[in-house]
Amino acid sequence: MLGSGPSRQPQKNWGTSSEKGRLYFITEYVKLFCKEFKEIFYMVNVNYAEDIVPLSSFRADMTRLMSQTKATHRPIVVTQNGRAANVFLDVADYQQLVDKLDLMMDIYKGEQDIAAGRVHSTDDVRRAIASDLGVSI
Repeated sequence: MLGSGPSRQPQKNWGTSSEKGRLYFITEYVKLFCKEFKEIFYMVNVNYAEDIVPLSSFRADMTRLMSQTKATHRPIVVTQNGRAANVFLDVADYQQLVDKLDLMMDIYKGEQDIAAGRVHSTDDVRRAIASDLGVSI
């Protein structure tokens, strides 16, 4: 099994093709992380002139504000007694935000595993998968 085998410490020398492939993978991983973070940042960007409304206005104009969040992909900040009380967001945008945050957490956990040396070689992973599937490689 994959979890029961010995783990390998990451190596510092990136000279072999396998190590260069690993470096490329890590580089692409970081690019993806930065791209996802940037998209999340822009998704929750608020237009202060249009996207902050008092609760009374929100109640009176809910249909238009629902259409606005769907069209602009920006949240509506609802205030109560002059202070931010709630955020109203289109459900598809909310799900996308949650999915991206989950991906970022997975990346973070992977980075922790790499730093702690909880890594396996490609050959070990292939053997474990083949064993689980009952095939030989």
